[in-house]
Amino acid sequence: MYNISKALINKTHKIKKNRSAITKEIKSMSELIEKKSRFIGYAKRVSSVDEAKAFTKEIAAEHPKANHITYSYVLSSTAKNNDDGEPKGTAGLPIYNVITRRNIQNIIVIVVRYFGGVKLGKGGLIRAYGKTAGLAIDEVFAL
Repeated sequence: MYNISKALINKTHKIKKNRSAITKEIKSMSELIEKKSRFIGYAKRVSSVDEAKAFTKEIAAEHPKANHITYSYVLSSTAKNNDDGEPKGTAGLPIYNVITRRNIQNIIVIVVRYFGGVKLGKGGLIRAYGKTAGLAIDEVFAL
């Protein structure tokens, strides 16, 4: 059913200039293959819309040949999701649902899709995007 590759974790350490405390900036990545389509999920803690947009641009630059780059972010004061050309409610909304079911704030989850030639249907897309988002979130909180 699902072929899940081992998730890769990027950890960088960032020193805040106004304090001497060291904090971790964590970005996770997970991958899922469903009927030849490749879904790559990223999750990152963010504190502003600008950070979320910057992370989205960073991932888009890493995947210029991707068919779809969908995302959802939830901050304390706002939330947004994007289907990026997938049928309405089949990509951004399932990602958003995973975030809200886990009661998480200040996070962005991005799922990149490379189309494999087999249409998944609305139900298949919802399951694949939701599963990939869940895997990416699990990696962030596993650290």
